[in-house]
Parts: sequence; C-alpha cells; structure tokens
Amino acid sequence: MIANATVPRLASVAAQALQRRTYFSVTSSLPQVRVSLAEKAVHGLAIFGGVIAYPIWVIAHVREYKGGN
Repeated sequence: MIANATVPRLASVAAQALQRRTYFSVTSSLPQVRVSLAEKAVHGLAIFGGVIAYPIWVIAHVREYKGGN
C-alpha cells in the first residue's frame, strides 16, 4: 500500500531531477583551446602506462604466484 503511493512519487521526482540537469561545458563548436601534439602524446603514454602497468607487474611475478623463486 505504501509502495503504491511512494513509487510513482519517487519516479516523478527522479524524472524532474534529470530534466533540471544542464551541461554548460558541452558545446558543438570548435575547441576554444588547441591541445598540442606533445601534450596529446604525453597523456596517451600516461594512460597506456597506467592500463598496462598491472598486467606487466603480474607477468613479472608469476613465479612468486606459483610458489617458486
């Protein structure tokens, strides 16, 4: 009984909250500030290094996981 009254109310509140959200930083025009090729390369290497670091560490320590030195 309580659920029948609260679920529609919660749904309408959630819908209103989503409709009120605005994204001021999203534009459909050209970028305002150009990012240099060097900065793109550094960021790309940092992301690549962050993603690949853990698998490399695991591969380097497989012997320890298996129990031998």
